Amino acid sequence: MVALILQGASHGTQTLAGSAAFDTLVGAKQALVQIHSPLQNGTFVNFPIGTADALWKQGQLYLHTTATWDLKTHTVWPTADLLAGKYDAFLIAQAKALAAWKHPCFIRLDGEMNGSWEAWYFADPTEFVCRWRYIVAIFRANGATNVTWVWAPNQVDPVGASTSTAADKLAPYYPGDDAVDWTGFDAYNWGDARGAKSWVPWAGVITGAGFSWIGNTYATISAIAPSKPMLVGEFGCNDTPGDKVAWITDALKTMPNYPLIRAVSYFDWDQSASWTLKPTGSAQAWGTGIQTGPYVRVGEFTMPSDLQPIQPFTRTIQAGDPLSTIASLQWQVGTLTTRVQADTQALAAEQAAHQSDVSNLQAQLAQAQQQLSDAQSSDQGQIAALQQQVQDLTARAETAESLIAEVRTNLQALVRFGQIMP
Repeated sequence: MVALILQGASHGTQTLAGSAAFDTLVGAKQALVQIHSPLQNGTFVNFPIGTADALWKQGQLYLHTTATWDLKTHTVWPTADLLAGKYDAFLIAQAKALAAWKHPCFIRLDGEMNGSWEAWYFADPTEFVCRWRYIVAIFRANGATNVTWVWAPNQVDPVGASTSTAADKLAPYYPGDDAVDWTGFDAYNWGDARGAKSWVPWAGVITGAGFSWIGNTYATISAIAPSKPMLVGEFGCNDTPGDKVAWITDALKTMPNYPLIRAVSYFDWDQSASWTLKPTGSAQAWGTGIQTGPYVRVGEFTMPSDLQPIQPFTRTIQAGDPLSTIASLQWQVGTLTTRVQADTQALAAEQAAHQSDVSNLQAQLAQAQQQLSDAQSSDQGQIAALQQQVQDLTARAETAESLIAEVRTNLQALVRFGQIMP
């Protein structure tokens, strides 16, 4: 069995027409279609069951990204109001409508909750967890067990960073295995947009490998929920300054290196950067990547059972399948080659760091030896000078004694002379 990855995108138009246009652009049909809408925009916003049902009938799964806020006023639902039941009637109605529809779907609720830029960010993670668990409980209690709940923070910064997205600050935001079906994250290669620092390959984006200012998002979330499949809810690559076609190709090729990732959704609309796939290159790279890699292809599978959270897909290898025989081996060799290259680079960097440490220690040792030699030379000089002074003083003392003896002799002679004189 081959582990497969659901593939799809979200679109700037947020419509079925936009989704169909994306399929045409890349030359392949999405298995997972994502649409963003808030829970309130002045008035409450109902779950788009009509859209989800149309996608279902086309063999596509629906991913609904939403948030507990009023888009019109840009204000989050107050926690006290939520937990006191102010929004219960609306939430119960949505749950019952989904239960009646019966078919499975994803809901990505309050994504990037660890980002201080989001209205639904709470400095106290307990507040977020209580909100999440309250809403999930309402849906399940009203029969909407066909919802797959996706907990998807923003990519993390390194451990110890002062930002809200530091890796060591994320775990308390996890609502618990019993309230989460899939985990996930959002991550981008910003290129030269928004003052970003450099062009970052996919491995660097999600692990921070080779980039000191990026945390290891995949490892952080894997440690928090090791048994949960993972959805890359938003990812994208800016047009400049690097090769976007190569970046897309590499991202889709190396995605299987991260076994918990079982669904990806490309962010195909320009917001803060030029993310959209272009007809002359990156769109073709996307289409080729999902058709030749281990990605879910629409119409190939029996859709998930009703009223159950979505489980990861697998495929039985058959003759003629793009992943069978030689193609399968080529894919595995390519994946292993990428991993070996990454490991080799990491080892080379580690060896260089150790060599630098050795060189520094050797320089410090040479300096210490020179200081010791200088001190010993200085001491020998001082000893020689003291010995010379002793010799000089001894000679002077001998001279003085000789003079004293001579004076004594002269005095004695004077005394005798005095005695002879009358």
